[in-house]
Amino acid sequence: MSVYALHPMYADLRQLPRLKSQESMSRFGERAAELNAMPQLDYEAANKLKCDYLHALYLQEGSALVDDDDFLRFQAEAEDWLIPYCAFCLLRDQYGTADFTQWPEHSAYKPGEARMMVRQRGREAGYYAFVQYILDKQLKRAADHARSLGVWLKGDIPIGVSRTSVEAWTSPGLFHMDGQAGAPPDAFSATGQN
Repeated sequence: MSVYALHPMYADLRQLPRLKSQESMSRFGERAAELNAMPQLDYEAANKLKCDYLHALYLQEGSALVDDDDFLRFQAEAEDWLIPYCAFCLLRDQYGTADFTQWPEHSAYKPGEARMMVRQRGREAGYYAFVQYILDKQLKRAADHARSLGVWLKGDIPIGVSRTSVEAWTSPGLFHMDGQAGAPPDAFSATGQN
């Protein structure tokens, strides 16, 4: 969805604070155990579980982040991509699709409108910033640990972006929207990757 944002699928829920509701913790724990017992990853179900947990955690902890120096610093440093990302997520959820060409309004990115939308829908937009903050901290912690063991992480630079990505929405002139690249079917994907 974005070349800058990390996917919530990579969240390690074990590193996050516990929910105060024991009933919620039990429910999430049971569902996680069910998913972990499956012979193959149910990507959609695992992603939903993680997003649901992150959302519950945001509702529990989010108001404390408003004045958190580390969170505010993250937002300031990531502002150039984080604001468009949060606006895109709000609109994707509002319209039920990431295909911005199908949005009745806002199909063309306007920075001022995106900034105002994020400001006006602050609590809702804050969730997406919160998730990116959590993921950024977890990735940095993992990278630091790997580095302490003499292992360096290497980034992957994609050769293209999705037609329904934040970057395609914000900078369509930078991409050949009528071209595509991919891989043929293989052991990992019966239909290939596009």
